Amino acid sequence: MAAENVVVSICHPGKFGLVDHAEALVHYGQRLDPQRTYVLAQGLDEVFAVARRIRRTGNKAVCVVWDNSLATFASAVLAKQLGLTFVYYYHEPGGIGQKLFKADPLLYSLKSSLGEWLMCQLADRRAVARPDKLCFGDLYFPLLFDDQRPPWNSRKRVIGFLGARRNQRFFDLFQQMAPSFAAAGFEVAYFPSPESGRSREEKFAFLANCTAIWNVYGVSFNQSGVTGDCFMSSTPVIASHFEPYRELLALHGKLVEVDLFQEPKDMCARLVANLERLVQARPGQDPESLRQAQSAFGGAAAFSNHWLPVLGRLLDG
Repeated sequence: MAAENVVVSICHPGKFGLVDHAEALVHYGQRLDPQRTYVLAQGLDEVFAVARRIRRTGNKAVCVVWDNSLATFASAVLAKQLGLTFVYYYHEPGGIGQKLFKADPLLYSLKSSLGEWLMCQLADRRAVARPDKLCFGDLYFPLLFDDQRPPWNSRKRVIGFLGARRNQRFFDLFQQMAPSFAAAGFEVAYFPSPESGRSREEKFAFLANCTAIWNVYGVSFNQSGVTGDCFMSSTPVIASHFEPYRELLALHGKLVEVDLFQEPKDMCARLVANLERLVQARPGQDPESLRQAQSAFGGAAAFSNHWLPVLGRLLDG
């Protein structure tokens, strides 16, 4: 490791979606911030190794902690005890009320909220993914997504479901609509699954080969990594009017909106018609405009404009 100030991106290896964000921070840091060293740590031994080197060189380190698992909490405690600055990425600000409001299971909500509370108490700084949620944190850090992805294939006839199959995202409604999708010539696919795989590269291939991804919520929610992954892959999102990034998706032709107040039969018919138009339409979006929007949303510009100045102050100030 170079004798430079260090950013340590900490995430449990079992938290697949969050690991992608942790790796994206390292990806952009190594590419755009040569003055500092960026490393991924997924266990106590890796955090301890970084801390030892920091103590030996006399440099500083900032640890960005992405999840609240017990193992990662132990890594955060170790980092704190060894004198490293600790930033907790607070994904779902609002505590148990936010989780129960969007119908998360009670036991999960209790465990997750307790983990978040402990992390927030321990952390030197708390980061949130949206500027309008800064009342819950100290720093605005947009979620980062790797921008090295295969191009979207707009001619595929696949409706995808990405991530956990929970009824908070109307998975039951999605299943009810599956026969109608099939009758209209659209295949239904899931990720992760035995057919689609579970690695990051397989996820990117899945996104590239879906007409659109279902990510429908029936209540307001803070943010969803599914929406960000879709936007960064140029894959349209099937969403309701509760989607926080609805305007951005619509501006770039990546929104397929469903009306939750319609009868399921009418909702499905309208959705199928909109998906059919999406498949048949000629690309109308300026590719450069979309690339710039993706970069500012969760790519290189997001890192340079929001992450880099703050990390610089924490490390060099």
